[in-house]
Amino acid sequence: LAVATLAAQFFTDWAFLRVKWFTNDSSSGSVSVAGLKVMGLSVEAPWQKYLFCLGFLVLFALVAKNLVRSHIGREWMAMRDMDVAAEVIGIRPMAAKLSAFAVSSFYVGVAGALWGLIHLGSWEPLAFSITLSLNLLFMIIIGGLGSILGSFFGAAFIVVLPIFLNQA
Repeated sequence: LAVATLAAQFFTDWAFLRVKWFTNDSSSGSVSVAGLKVMGLSVEAPWQKYLFCLGFLVLFALVAKNLVRSHIGREWMAMRDMDVAAEVIGIRPMAAKLSAFAVSSFYVGVAGALWGLIHLGSWEPLAFSITLSLNLLFMIIIGGLGSILGSFFGAAFIVVLPIFLNQA
């Protein structure tokens, strides 16, 4: 799955750089974002962008916390711990794995859209590099694969530690 995802990333980079229809015939391959408005309110200032993204973060963290505690989340944990035993007690492995993949893909898609459109203010294929993908993977691994709060700690470690090291 990880290799297929990386291959898909390389393919989409290639496709968006060569098929001009994706970028509205832009010669640079970049698509700029016009003024962002949400429910009639402009999101232009840095503090507005921060609060907008923070709202998504809080909402999605609460949904993830409740989802993990639900029946679906318990199925995911059973599949993670021991897939054969989970199948024996009646959990359908294909449905559990596909639902976990779909939910995680949705989360990553929303995060990528927010990062590209809110943080960068434009979209270009080269902004989503392999280095960014590896940084995100390391955030999850450092924080703990089975922990939502650990993901926040892993992200803080990867982002904040270089800032502190540069200050010293």
